[in-house]
Amino acid sequence: MAMMRGGLSFLLVLSLLGCGGPQALTATPPGTEFRAMGSGLAVEVLKPEALPASLRQAAHGVVQKAADDASRKKGLDFFSVHANPVGLRLGQGEHAAYVLSFLGTSKDRNDINYEARALVAGGKVGLTSNYSGPGTRMAQVDVGMPRLESSDAGIHFELLMGLPGNGVTDAYERHMERLGLHLTRRFQARPFQFEDDCLVFAVHSGESLAGFLFTHQRNRLVLGDRKDADVQSVVLMSPQAQVLGGYTLVGFNAKTPSAATPPAYAWESERGLGLIGIFGDR
Repeated sequence: MAMMRGGLSFLLVLSLLGCGGPQALTATPPGTEFRAMGSGLAVEVLKPEALPASLRQAAHGVVQKAADDASRKKGLDFFSVHANPVGLRLGQGEHAAYVLSFLGTSKDRNDINYEARALVAGGKVGLTSNYSGPGTRMAQVDVGMPRLESSDAGIHFELLMGLPGNGVTDAYERHMERLGLHLTRRFQARPFQFEDDCLVFAVHSGESLAGFLFTHQRNRLVLGDRKDADVQSVVLMSPQAQVLGGYTLVGFNAKTPSAATPPAYAWESERGLGLIGIFGDR
């Protein structure tokens, strides 16, 4: 599948939640192969209402600031980031980490959106973001990833410059091919496959490799001349190439009526593919 073979390119930005200064970006060289070390990591998809309010509020503030800073720097629209993210919890208790997907809507027009994924661990957040809507396809995916860990026993994310081995990448590609076929059939869309904008993170629990996090963004599902949706995916794979959990977001354009109205998700599930959140003007 072409999406994983074209390499990863990105512009570095940095956002931090809580105190402490920036930490060095941790990345592996291309071609690095990881060996399975066991997982045992508890994973759960959380709908917006199930996320802790304090977590939502703190992460929302970081994402809104990042969106505003990018708008000023790039001369773009300003966005209202909605405070109802979808999340994936990794681990339990005080050492849990989260992946939170936020949506922002332009304050000038509701067909332009800001999409962000916040990786939260130990009071800090790494951020990847992109834009969707007319005229935004050429914009890069922005990535700000300090080393995120809560303690020796906690979880941290490591941005990879290459792809994991041990069959993990191949298993992920098969999973995404099944997901693409399902979305095509479910929405009676034109032939669809995921594009090249995939970022991969190693997930470490203490000294052990617990899995690989794949985030996929900027994918366009076309139903007809006047109807389309943007698709995002978050998938956690074990070191043994098993799907541990994840979710897919399918946002039909326009995704929200206005910058003041948060996305309203309708949820479906498909065996082996996890939860699918559908929102926007269907």
